[in-house]
Amino acid sequence: IDNPETDIAGVGWILGTHWWPYQRPTFVTPPFAGYVSGHSTFSRAAAEVLTQLTGSAFFPGGMGTFDIEQNEFLVFEEGPSELLTLQWATYQDASDQTSLSRIWGGIHPPIDDIPGRLIGDKIGKEAFALANNFFRGNVPNNFSVIAIGETCINRNDGSIKVSASKTGNYEVVMGGMVYPFEQTTTIRNLSPGNYNICVRDATDPESENCFSLLIDSIDELDVGATIASAESTTLNLVVSQGTAPYLVQINEQWVGTYENDEIVLAVTPGDTVSVTSQIACEGTFKMKVPLISNPVAYPNPTEETVTLLLNSLEHTSIKVSVFDAQGRLLKIAPFTIKGHQLNVSLSGYPAGIYYLKISPLDRTFKIIKR
Repeated sequence: IDNPETDIAGVGWILGTHWWPYQRPTFVTPPFAGYVSGHSTFSRAAAEVLTQLTGSAFFPGGMGTFDIEQNEFLVFEEGPSELLTLQWATYQDASDQTSLSRIWGGIHPPIDDIPGRLIGDKIGKEAFALANNFFRGNVPNNFSVIAIGETCINRNDGSIKVSASKTGNYEVVMGGMVYPFEQTTTIRNLSPGNYNICVRDATDPESENCFSLLIDSIDELDVGATIASAESTTLNLVVSQGTAPYLVQINEQWVGTYENDEIVLAVTPGDTVSVTSQIACEGTFKMKVPLISNPVAYPNPTEETVTLLLNSLEHTSIKVSVFDAQGRLLKIAPFTIKGHQLNVSLSGYPAGIYYLKISPLDRTFKIIKR
């Protein structure tokens, strides 16, 4: 419309590309996803407060009215064309019409409405209860409530500490039990979980202030371990649950203390790796680096040194014979196995193909030296 004083917009089908919410052109309403309607939330909260305040869901006299003068109410266009009176029996009826106005105006789709009403219902009742405590002199901040988690796994030694700002006759109500106190009390030996408690003046049961609390549990140390491949001597540990720093041992020998959740270790097959956290009772992660199914030689090709990973401790002493491509024996080297691996040097030999024969394991590797 061109002139809101004289023009009437009317009702009809509108192309989506031409759609405009029922707002002034100067009112910035950008396209947005559907969110909970504020009008639905605020108006329902107000309806609940008025219900609590007056003690009745109905308007005084059983009817609430609002008169709208002909052509004096709408600001976006001329109208309404007749004198109109809105009527509601309850505060909630008026709230509902407020919610619907946002749908009729094209500001909110219907799905945004009902969640707002439900939220407003809850907020309105809780807001009134909170304000009522202030008016009655029972300010919630008179009490401090602290939940303390358990100190070790399965110890069930969590606690809830309640303190009053001044000495008096108070009670804590939890799980059907009543705990009297004058200024401070601690409820002990609680298992992890959610607790609902109420604190009140013992002489005025209606003065209670209620709290929802969580007693935290100690999470057991959880560590994931991966080895890149059968030829890798690198163990990657990822701590998904635990308290840093982490103490790491390999074969009961201290390796280091780590602050990060990702730990990279140099290991050999058969090693025993253990990890403990700063909190000992979170438990210990322990694993044995798996033995490979067959001996492995790497890297291959190599520049100089070949590492052999062995899968058995049956033979603690072995010998490695090195042959060239023509089958000529170049050297025999004895080794004492430590940690399932040994290094064979091809230093001094030209680039080419070599064969490593391991005795008494009766295994031969073809190695390419660059």
